Amino acid sequence: MAIDKLSAKGISPSALMLENLYYIPSEVPFESYNNTILHQPKSCKTQTLLSILVPSNPASIQEREAIRETWGSVARGHKWPRHMRNYDVRVFFVLGTIGDRNLSEFVDSVAEHKYMSQGTGANNVEQIDPINGGPVNDSDDANETKAYVESIVQQEIKSFDDIIQFDMVDTYANLTRKLLLAFGWLIKSCHVSQFIMKADQDVFVNVPLLYTLLTHYAHKNTIYGHIYPNNWVERQGKWAVDKRTLPVDQYPIYAAGNAYIMSVDAAATVLRLAPYFPYVPVEDAFITGILASVGDVDRIHMSGFTKWSDPLPDECEFINNEIYVGNNATVHDLRIIWWHIMIPNIAGC
Repeated sequence: MAIDKLSAKGISPSALMLENLYYIPSEVPFESYNNTILHQPKSCKTQTLLSILVPSNPASIQEREAIRETWGSVARGHKWPRHMRNYDVRVFFVLGTIGDRNLSEFVDSVAEHKYMSQGTGANNVEQIDPINGGPVNDSDDANETKAYVESIVQQEIKSFDDIIQFDMVDTYANLTRKLLLAFGWLIKSCHVSQFIMKADQDVFVNVPLLYTLLTHYAHKNTIYGHIYPNNWVERQGKWAVDKRTLPVDQYPIYAAGNAYIMSVDAAATVLRLAPYFPYVPVEDAFITGILASVGDVDRIHMSGFTKWSDPLPDECEFINNEIYVGNNATVHDLRIIWWHIMIPNIAGC
């Protein structure tokens, strides 16, 4: 099988590192993960091998559309190109809410969606008001922009039943919380999946190859992905964590956050431990590194899983089953890869 050509290696965290007192769970909770769930899928009672969680901000409308039309279409009953079977896989988009402070980062993508939905093309989309179609200026009503996004999300909920939305502002700092809440929802309210995958919006997932891996080789109490060996804790920049919150200089081994898979019992373990540690906003390092190490969850480094800094793979790597996932894909890239998978002769693979 194709997966036999892709190496897998178990990696263990440093026992000496874990002797640090930080890795002893607190006797009382530091955090509570009980944000209100605003929307949840109604249909999730069918036995599923894999549930894929895609963190998404509410305004990432085009990204969700592209995923549903490409690799994520198998979750809606469509077959993978040139494959006869159906795959019991579900895809859920995990959303927070738009806050006033982070509204500006959504304006361009919302404007583009509004402009494209009018069928007028994509030129100069940055200059189009997302609500009225007119020029954008500083006096644009933020509430109208939010209302437009919320209306589209409501349409998606009715049409696709694949959105989980929590009452929390959608920011990178809240990503850890958003993922842990989604894990909890899957386990408590949709407890039929054997494995949970986290995949970023810019990731293309080779569903048939992953399905083969999970049905033939996967184990309980395990996380699969590109495993980093003891990265340094950053104190400045996007991934900064202050020393009071995290009084160690290196993380235990952890899976690159663009895409990883964990067995459902491993997810339950990290959920049980999470409240007893100070909140760390670096989601992959906290969930698949700190919590997984304390919970004695196995980590398997998989050839064919990429990390965030890797370039977009060539479509032939998917067609020839050389990789499980690829990241750094734009909406256009997702569709081009899918088109080549449907018509592989075009790619010359």
